[in-house]
Amino acid sequence: MMQAVNTPFVVFPWWAPGTMRSEVIMGSPGKIGPPAAHILETEIDGDISLYDPHTEQVTVLNGTAGDVWRVCDGEHSLIEIVDLLAGAYGVEPVSIHDDVVAAITSFEHAELFSDTVKP
Repeated sequence: MMQAVNTPFVVFPWWAPGTMRSEVIMGSPGKIGPPAAHILETEIDGDISLYDPHTEQVTVLNGTAGDVWRVCDGEHSLIEIVDLLAGAYGVEPVSIHDDVVAAITSFEHAELFSDTVKP
């Protein structure tokens, strides 16, 4: 009989070696970001819109995802980002960790960071 094991690893079906940062997968101390230089950003009514002229893709972030985006500046690790946002929201870090990882993973998958490696 198999038992469930609590592990810090997050596995996504589209993941392939070299396509995502270890910080997103394992919560290592590396820094997240900064945004790629070619990504154009604008804020409208509290929502951030990101435009990638290379792919002509537009990503619209709601307020919460926008908060995550703002601290993905290459100066903070995943753990620091979670702690900063938890403090701002007045919640325990564990309660938002998975959502922050999901947002950062989405940014990474959309190749919004400067060091995203294309598959």
